[in-house]
Amino acid sequence: MNLFTYGSLMYSKVWESIVTGHYRSGSAQLRGYTRRCVVGEDYPVIIPASDCDLVTGTLYFDLNNADIALLDQFEGEPYIRTGLEVDLGSQTAAAEVYLLNPSNSQIVSEEAWDQVAFEQQGLNRFIESYQGFMRTT
Repeated sequence: MNLFTYGSLMYSKVWESIVTGHYRSGSAQLRGYTRRCVVGEDYPVIIPASDCDLVTGTLYFDLNNADIALLDQFEGEPYIRTGLEVDLGSQTAAAEVYLLNPSNSQIVSEEAWDQVAFEQQGLNRFIESYQGFMRTT
């Protein structure tokens, strides 16, 4: 299974502290969605938007079932894993994506997620807050 990531899982410091396998990855885009802040958190969520909207992220290829189970546990209840098509530039690929469970819409901010701010300030804070979940290498 391929997995499209658009937030904290795009960063190797987070990804490699959760999964046990080594996976090929590349840049990909998901059309028809927009990335928003989660109220009170550093990580984003994506929500349906117009066909003109685009979310850029990282696509990991051919994940094993054990790592999928770890990622499902990490993402938790606010999210549901859904199959979608992502754009790789010259082609598309099937990928699973963690989307917000509609029953959790109250956690979505109107504010767009700022990836640069996350990299500069939020990433270390995020890693620190999830330290108990992440495995040690």
